[in-house]
Amino acid sequence: MKQFYLTEKKKIPSRLLTRTNKLFLQFCVLIVVFFAGVTTVKSQSCTINAGLNQTICANDVMQLQGNSPDTYANGPTWTQTAGPAVIISDPTIDDPIITGFIAGNTYEFTYSAECFNGDTPSQTVTIIVDPITIANAGSDVASCPDSSGSIVISGNSPGAGETGQWSIAGGNGAGVNISIPSSASTPITLSQTTAGTTTLRWTITGSGASPCSSFDDITITNYGGE
Repeated sequence: MKQFYLTEKKKIPSRLLTRTNKLFLQFCVLIVVFFAGVTTVKSQSCTINAGLNQTICANDVMQLQGNSPDTYANGPTWTQTAGPAVIISDPTIDDPIITGFIAGNTYEFTYSAECFNGDTPSQTVTIIVDPITIANAGSDVASCPDSSGSIVISGNSPGAGETGQWSIAGGNGAGVNISIPSSASTPITLSQTTAGTTTLRWTITGSGASPCSSFDDITITNYGGE
């Protein structure tokens, strides 16, 4: 007949149980903190800024000035929301260049994104394009000295409400005298006693408190007398 013997059950020291419990509790706390952090990152909101409204001239560069200070689930992205169609150089950056705009129009652009918590912040900026006639000073002139008034320079005419003005830009090596500086087409004379070059500038200026302007240059060469 088999004999059975009862063995004494060993008891685990209470110190070991306490330490194990502490380690297990610390592990649980770390897990909770980790997933809480992940949840916080995934559920955070975000902000976006489309910049200030602008008024520019037709010969200026149109550039958006957005700001995206946060991280986003999607975007940010620029879209045109008003005005004749234009080209946005890169809709995914804060400050893209806009081309193809037309003077005398108002344009709107919206900067938008999607946050990790599902929010979709957006802002709209307005850009007004004031018109200005683009100056064209005509052709360069090269001549011997001439005081007869037969040499005529001709720029393009200013638009309605605009004015035009000829001026000397820099030194006057050619000895140029402008007969009618406020006229698009005007005679000039070249001094008999000098030889060299002069840059003449034709500037067209708009009206208003902060008028737009445009200019173009030509070079006058005086070969000088014998």
